Amino acid sequence: MIFNARQLALLALKQIHQQSAYADFAIDRCLSRNPLNDRDRRLFTELVYGIVRRQRTLDAIIDRLAKKSSTQQPLDLRLLLQLGLYQLLFLQQIPVSATIHTTVELTKSQRLAGLAGFVNALLRAAHRLIQTNPTDPIAILLPELGQDPASLGIRYSYPDWIVQVYLDQFGLEATQKLCEWMNHPPT
Repeated sequence: MIFNARQLALLALKQIHQQSAYADFAIDRCLSRNPLNDRDRRLFTELVYGIVRRQRTLDAIIDRLAKKSSTQQPLDLRLLLQLGLYQLLFLQQIPVSATIHTTVELTKSQRLAGLAGFVNALLRAAHRLIQTNPTDPIAILLPELGQDPASLGIRYSYPDWIVQVYLDQFGLEATQKLCEWMNHPPT
């Protein structure tokens, strides 16, 4: 079977969660069995590393927009929602319609056709909220976040304890800049 970048990203993310695989090993394993062209390879790699890097933030958004928390969602559904939300929030070069459509189609292909409407609705709701403040979509999707370590940990997807260490050493503004900078993919 030939996989596209999003299907392969879902496969790698499943390996990471189900087999406790390291992200780089899961990526290498998937690419060795399913070669992609350069463009799709870059998208695949960004999706896997980005979702792993931003998992706490993505789960908090799922918790806010869905009736069941992210941890109560079946793993496949949770990963599909993370895949769609990551593209909406952090990959502006991908059109919104393509993000939502491909995520819904991927949901159907994973034998979750009954949940395709839910995935569509959640991603559309997230997009509507993002449109109200595209410069800081996380603030719109998670308005309850403040400046405390737990809130900053959710915003930047870091453990609370490390955010507290940064706050103690560098202060609020430098901590925010540091967390944001470390979340950017390497060039």
